[in-house]
Amino acid sequence: MEPEVFRPGLYRHYRGGTYNALALVTHHETRAPMVIYVSLTYGTVNVRPLHGWEGDRDGWLDPVRQGTKFIERFTFVGELPSNTPAADR
Repeated sequence: MEPEVFRPGLYRHYRGGTYNALALVTHHETRAPMVIYVSLTYGTVNVRPLHGWEGDRDGWLDPVRQGTKFIERFTFVGELPSNTPAADR
């Protein structure tokens, strides 16, 4: 998934938390794409780079090694009602 196909909505973290990804934004100095999201477990608002960088592969789209395979850090679950056009509800 690249920045142009990022979708706001409900995501599940590989460790089990649920998050509402609100928007893809741009860091004002580095111009790096960042995801603003809310933890539905803790109610905190967070920001995470869409892609990590060398030495810190902790980005939204960076895979996580689990045993011998790599899995998605965040898995898209679906759109939230507020992200769905009224005609589709």
